[in-house]
Amino acid sequence: MDGTPQFIPKAGACLLSKNVIEGRGRVRWMLRTTSKVPEDNGWRIFSHIDDAAYLSDPNNLQVVDFNQACLFEPALIGIWNFPVGSDLQIVDEGNGIQIVETKTGRVVPRDEFYIPASLPPLGSPVYPGYQWLYKQDYARLVKELVPARGPASTLQGELIRAVDKLWFEAQDNGNVNWGPDFDLFVDLLDLHLVGGAAGAEQPPRRPQWLGDDDFAKACQDLRIVRHCGHVAYRYKPQFARKEGYEEYSRANPKVPDGPGELPDLAYPHNDLYQHLMDCVIIWARQQPSLIPYVAPPGFGH
Repeated sequence: MDGTPQFIPKAGACLLSKNVIEGRGRVRWMLRTTSKVPEDNGWRIFSHIDDAAYLSDPNNLQVVDFNQACLFEPALIGIWNFPVGSDLQIVDEGNGIQIVETKTGRVVPRDEFYIPASLPPLGSPVYPGYQWLYKQDYARLVKELVPARGPASTLQGELIRAVDKLWFEAQDNGNVNWGPDFDLFVDLLDLHLVGGAAGAEQPPRRPQWLGDDDFAKACQDLRIVRHCGHVAYRYKPQFARKEGYEEYSRANPKVPDGPGELPDLAYPHNDLYQHLMDCVIIWARQQPSLIPYVAPPGFGH
């Protein structure tokens, strides 16, 4: 294994602009051509600053594994199996990334994206057969308290958003985007759900509103989520890491047992996140009113 997460097994190689690889530009244009050799999947991926003069020099494109290209832009995972002739671009006008057909301007709907098989499970589910207790409360509070974009204005809404973000990142992206902001989500949940016990060597007294069993489980949930995120971060190439953020060095990944196996990059089952969300709902029910919340300066999610 070369350290690149295998989001898509046998994804093949592609050509990627060195402007992306060397950090000067972001992925913008994607064109799928007929492959010349079996190892080539035909994708040609260009940055937003590439022009005709730059692309006329073949040395400005580098052969990389498609999975490596996905480290630069996770949205590429969804287009992997699009047909030869696909001519696409990434558009971000402030409402989230969209994949657009260059010639027609059609926005590609999410249900057309390729969805890879789940990452190999991190063992069996922590809570086999877990029944999500407060699913209806969650659905109601999301509508009332969680904005479509950016941090919530209440602590109740931000705790719900934190679990949602960690859940989505693990299951949809395999924690490829893990960084300081995701640690802040875990820190926030740790502080308010278990009083900082998940990150403490000597756990403080259990909060009165949370039973012994849920307290122990919530501590375990947060440790698992953080551990997997730090392991995933260790597998990022140096250029993709955040300056000054070295949390990944604390992680101790499971050693893969054989070729093609992955370390514990992400916890893929629903049960852990459903249990965490139930703990958030229990906590929210204990609050007599909404608590104002202001995100830390520079918070990117």
